[in-house]
Amino acid sequence: MSKEINTSCKGCAFALWKIITQTGCAANRIEAFRDKNVLVAEAYDEEREFFVVVDRVCMYHRPLTWRNVNASDEDEAKRARTEIPFPYHAIIIGGNSTRDILNTIMCVYAQKMLPKKITVVRPPGTLSELDTIRKFLELKTDTQPIQWKIENIVNAEVDTMDKFLKLALTTDKHAYFVVFHADTKPVPAPDMMSTIANKVIDDLFQFAMIKGNDNGSGLVIPLTTWKYYRITGDRDKTTVENIEEDLKCQGIHQIHQILPNFPK
Repeated sequence: MSKEINTSCKGCAFALWKIITQTGCAANRIEAFRDKNVLVAEAYDEEREFFVVVDRVCMYHRPLTWRNVNASDEDEAKRARTEIPFPYHAIIIGGNSTRDILNTIMCVYAQKMLPKKITVVRPPGTLSELDTIRKFLELKTDTQPIQWKIENIVNAEVDTMDKFLKLALTTDKHAYFVVFHADTKPVPAPDMMSTIANKVIDDLFQFAMIKGNDNGSGLVIPLTTWKYYRITGDRDKTTVENIEEDLKCQGIHQIHQILPNFPK
């Protein structure tokens, strides 16, 4: 996947200046990018000399009008950090056990960083109780409003993870998705997604895919990556296989590299 996204510091509220020349970043992002070997180029126009972060989006970039002139750089950097989203879609692949599905839903609702959407996939032939799952989600929504849906699959030909995800992600617009299998025990820790988000936002961690455990639970993929390989990949392979086998696709990690205690 090609990247052509640069971030110019010229109009950013955190840019530090000496007359018309930028000298640094009040949120210390220039140093952070350089520490990760990200190219920060020097640029200029007819008005100023400034930095450009090459091939990366700086999530701290804010317009000049955003800045509270009476606040310190440190306080404004903290405020910007609280505004940075990590929108994700939690997809639960159900089995025959209603209890396991409900426990996994509880696990998702227990995350310190909640998803924007939850989808429960009931594969064909599943014996779990549809009405019980629906009522449980309705009950949870009353206290923690999260968009949800149930993909109740009756077509026996829709029988693979790739096909399940295609259904779940048809109209999705969230930046990431994570897959949980309802039979995974113990359930993932409440800080699972916040840990990944912190690595992305604070440590500038990039990934094309975080591979899940042996049954695929814990799989995390940026939606743009999924869609790209879903369209361009080898039709005889799964999307995950296409991502993994593409030598040009960097940033494939195992969930246990990031979360050593994630269920095996």
